[in-house]
Amino acid sequence: MLGLGIVNGLQTLITRCKNHAKIVAKILDHEGLQKCVIVGHSMGGTVAIYLAMQRPDLVSELIVCEGNVTPGGGMGTQYFTSVSETEFVTTLFPKLLAKWRKDGRDGDTEAQWRCGAWEDVDFTGIYRNSKSLVDLPANFKQSFLSLPLKRTFVYGEETYPENTGEIKADAPDPSELKRNGISIAVVPGVGHDQMIFNPNAFVEVLSRALDRPAH
Repeated sequence: MLGLGIVNGLQTLITRCKNHAKIVAKILDHEGLQKCVIVGHSMGGTVAIYLAMQRPDLVSELIVCEGNVTPGGGMGTQYFTSVSETEFVTTLFPKLLAKWRKDGRDGDTEAQWRCGAWEDVDFTGIYRNSKSLVDLPANFKQSFLSLPLKRTFVYGEETYPENTGEIKADAPDPSELKRNGISIAVVPGVGHDQMIFNPNAFVEVLSRALDRPAH
């Protein structure tokens, strides 16, 4: 997303989910697209919900993969925002990257992936976007539950509340979602990073949600 990578000036401009949604809307408008199936993971899932709220003409169906629907943040964003922005930028995140590099050199494949994904991010952008998830409006979940369109929420098996016994900002109560007309899907054998660690199963889940064969 804009403002997360090394793009001069955007780090301080695009730091809230609702503004990312406006950027997505501008791209879809530019391409002349409407009534799109929107798939979003993690923060991208929250952005997808904002897009459906702001521009219902652009969204016909929403697939949210462990996006945040309540304030407080997921495990990562809670950790990132547990310190000040200055401490995060100068100390916490550089130390975290250094640990991932070391673990990656020692053969940890998850650390290798995290280094590849996070090595060139803008630290300030990461912090401020994380803060926007932690500080979601209190009524955001109700707005998601009330959206008048087809919706699917996708969990990882390892973070599915019926398996963990925990309700979280990015793992809401599946019973509540079902009561409000939202379909539930679960990607087997993975936690939050569904498409990274079980991409084939993730595609199968999306295909079933879309009622289309996987290729």
